[in-house]
Amino acid sequence: MKIDMHLHTCGSFDCLTDPHALVARALERGLDAICVTDHNEIDVALELSRAYPGRIIVGEEVKTAESVDIIGLFLTERIPKGTPARETCERIHEQGGLVYVPHPFAGGKGGGGKILAGIEDLIDAFEGFNARIHDPALNERAVAWGRERDIPLGAGSDAHTLRAIGRAWVELPPFEPEPPSEIRPNELPPEPPPPPTDCAKIPRDISPSVVIDPLLLTKTDPPLPPLSELPLSDRSRLPVVPADPPEPPTLCAKMPCETLPRV
Repeated sequence: MKIDMHLHTCGSFDCLTDPHALVARALERGLDAICVTDHNEIDVALELSRAYPGRIIVGEEVKTAESVDIIGLFLTERIPKGTPARETCERIHEQGGLVYVPHPFAGGKGGGGKILAGIEDLIDAFEGFNARIHDPALNERAVAWGRERDIPLGAGSDAHTLRAIGRAWVELPPFEPEPPSEIRPNELPPEPPPPPTDCAKIPRDISPSVVIDPLLLTKTDPPLPPLSELPLSDRSRLPVVPADPPEPPTLCAKMPCETLPRV
């Protein structure tokens, strides 16, 4: 299974990506599942997990009291922004989730690694490759740190636009998150749900059944499979997404500039 472990939607303050368009593009990129990790919110991820069973891992990128980001995966409840880093990890585990540390050595959002010593015993997975990191040495340092401690490594695009989805992923043995109903993970409901409205809160119950494999396989810009190769159950309910969608309007103050990663 190919999984992009770090993605954003309009649920994040700095992203305008439509949630259903994100799923469509992920499938076009050949991804089997995605981790939706909006900043300090899980509403959109919860909704998508109901709309696309087995394809969405609910996550949240929490800005901790130390101003460093920590991602919780397989969450059922939002963790408030400003929660101390160690408490954030503990609250993730209380939900049965996994603690995933993104861009650990980046300045600012990663804190240059300053919180790692205080939460090392609570880390379940470590982002060894982030496609938005400009300095390859920071990703290399993350891989080395994780391997020294035998912590499973992950990778993700950290996409804030449709164009960036799938620029990095991990490849894992097949697994099935517990479905929220009788619908099997690779089967979609007979009728699609209405599109999200203002990121409305929708409950969800889905939990992990496996731990992330320690093997890191990072790739960038995979070839786009023809849409005709996707199962009809996927294609019949996906919105039409241009092959090369335009970037969001530059007038939007929410959107940061994004440059291509050097890999």
